[in-house]
Amino acid sequence: MKYIVTLFWFACALEGVAETKCAVVRVTDIYRGLLSTRTTQEGIEKKRSAISENERAQNFFARMRENEGLRAQLQAQGDDAEPEEMRNFASAYGLKAQEAEALRVAFEEFKIAENTRLNRHLVEGMRTSLERITSVVTQIAKKRYFDSVLDISGNSNTGIPVVLYVADDPYIAEDVLENFDENEAVEATSDGESPKSTEGESPEE
Repeated sequence: MKYIVTLFWFACALEGVAETKCAVVRVTDIYRGLLSTRTTQEGIEKKRSAISENERAQNFFARMRENEGLRAQLQAQGDDAEPEEMRNFASAYGLKAQEAEALRVAFEEFKIAENTRLNRHLVEGMRTSLERITSVVTQIAKKRYFDSVLDISGNSNTGIPVVLYVADDPYIAEDVLENFDENEAVEATSDGESPKSTEGESPEE
């Protein structure tokens, strides 16, 4: 009986120290490797560039050029201009300056609204992609019986990596990308090797 009890406690001890099966991944690598990420970012950059070509912007720039012309005329007149003529120029310039300011305000409000809308679209797209990545990682973890999967791409609020050291746990970024549609996952941004230590390293953006 004593022998059986000893074996029982020995088995329990072995079970308690059983190796945890863990994998690691850089979510930032996977996110950058998605075609949807690249397409979304390129589209947003084009739309940001198009803001300065909007009619509001063009009206403001045209009015500014017109004001520069009036200012040049005022300076060219100098002391030779008649007082009445100078007053007319000054009055016209003042009105144009007010119009230019109104156009500037309208353009700035439009620019802020558009950038806010584009930023919201970018964040929503990122959230959707991260949810999909999380779902695929979870599926792989269950299929390969990983106890946990760690994201080693982030820093803590102290500026150092959240995960300071990683042993030989498999790096599964390529596996995750392979589980996306072939037209969606266009590249794996890692050689598939798990980094031995992240201490002192800057995370990849």
